[in-house]
Amino acid sequence: KWVGNNGFIASGPEAEIMECLAHYSWIRTKNMFMLADLQGIYRDGVYTLTDCQVLSAKTKFFGAADTGVEGINKFLANHRCGALCKRLELDPASQTRKNRAQLQLVEDKHGNQQHQPQQTTQEWQPKKLEEDRQH
Repeated sequence: KWVGNNGFIASGPEAEIMECLAHYSWIRTKNMFMLADLQGIYRDGVYTLTDCQVLSAKTKFFGAADTGVEGINKFLANHRCGALCKRLELDPASQTRKNRAQLQLVEDKHGNQQHQPQQTTQEWQPKKLEEDRQH
């Protein structure tokens, strides 16, 4: 297992790519979802992922293993951007306390209350990758 659903992050070069994938998913989905529980086999430069989990800003949206905001915040507290995050220009501010997952309680038209995420970071733009492809 490289990234758990409750803040666990393994160490090592193979884990860095999975850690970056989790961070990327959080930024790319505008702080709505995070890929987690990233586990499987790494062989001959290829990752085969099995039984992954999506964490949502709406707790339990993806079932019992969706640890929601708690799991997302634990990952963000433990994550340190490595070379790949920096190369992808992922926002390191997403790791700061002020930019962690924050929810607001809202009421829908039927009177049901639910948590919805507040937007906390700007959308990620893959500027550097586009430049690299041109060369």
